[in-house]
Amino acid sequence: MARHRARDLTVGTVFALALIILGLAFMAVGGEYGLWFKRVRYHVVFPDASGLLEGAPVRMAGVQIGTVTAIRQPTDPNEEGIAVQIGVLPEYAERVRSDSTAARRMLQFLTNEKYVEITPGSPGTLRLPAGSTIPRLDEVGVG
Repeated sequence: MARHRARDLTVGTVFALALIILGLAFMAVGGEYGLWFKRVRYHVVFPDASGLLEGAPVRMAGVQIGTVTAIRQPTDPNEEGIAVQIGVLPEYAERVRSDSTAARRMLQFLTNEKYVEITPGSPGTLRLPAGSTIPRLDEVGVG
C-alpha cells in the first residue's frame, strides 16, 4: 500500500509540474503583445508584401504598438495590392488618426524582414475607427 501511495504522489507531482511549465510557456509565448490582449484591427494595402510576415511588429515613432495579424492575397483579379491586417493595442489606437499613414520599413537587412511603421496622426484630426484602412505612404527603393 505504501508503494502505491508513493507512486501516486510522484505521478501527481510530475503532472502538477508539467501543468506549471505549460502555463509558463503560454505566458512566455503570449508576452506583452501575445494571445491575451485585445487589439484594435486596421487594414493597409501594400503593392506587395515581400519581407513582411504575420507577427511582424507594428511601430509608431519607434515604439511597438501592435503586430501584423494577417496578410492576404485578394481573390478578385481586378483588385490590386496585398491586404495586410494589423492589430494595435487599445491604448495606442487613439493615436491612429485620419491623417496617419502606414509604410513598410526594414527590420533586418540580411533577411529582408520588414515591419509596419504608422505615423502618429495630428491631435486635431479625427480618430480612425476600428476596421478602417490606413493610407499607405508611397515608398521609394523598398523591395
